[in-house]
Amino acid sequence: MRLCTAGLLALIAAPVTAEGFWTYGSWKVFSETVSAGNYLHLNCTAYTGGDGDPLVRISITSSEVGPPANFPSVYVQENAPRGYATAMRQGQNVALVVDDHSDYYTQASTFYDDDGILQAYAGVGHPDSLSAMRAMRQGDMMSVYLDGMPFTHVDLVGFTAAYVKAMDECGHSSVGVL
Repeated sequence: MRLCTAGLLALIAAPVTAEGFWTYGSWKVFSETVSAGNYLHLNCTAYTGGDGDPLVRISITSSEVGPPANFPSVYVQENAPRGYATAMRQGQNVALVVDDHSDYYTQASTFYDDDGILQAYAGVGHPDSLSAMRAMRQGDMMSVYLDGMPFTHVDLVGFTAAYVKAMDECGHSSVGVL
């Protein structure tokens, strides 16, 4: 009995370490265990794009305060081959437009990663991200513009299921977006 109780307590106290990959329509969810000093947590990301195209993603960790108190940002992310520039430039105006009627504005940031690869991103943060994700849930297509010029278009089929899975994997509620 003591062995059984000790085993159950160990399972309850053990950190969540599930890793996985799921696909929902044009969206994917990836979760991975990350060491953060003395503890482990999960990073959970729902995204679309990649394979040379920019990504549109939302990410959250199991150690963050999540919905409904705090919602993840909606990011557009791009990287360039070594020695090349990204289309997004530092400080550039970026617009995320869902179905030509819901607009969200931000500015691009760039940096070089540890491997010397130029990275660029632009994010719509909390509290505007909640409105953006609600529009994405109801929408069909999101277009991204750089200084008013088309940059990329992403299909929103599967976004809602991917968002719910990412929140669930990291132990957060999907309330607010649904």
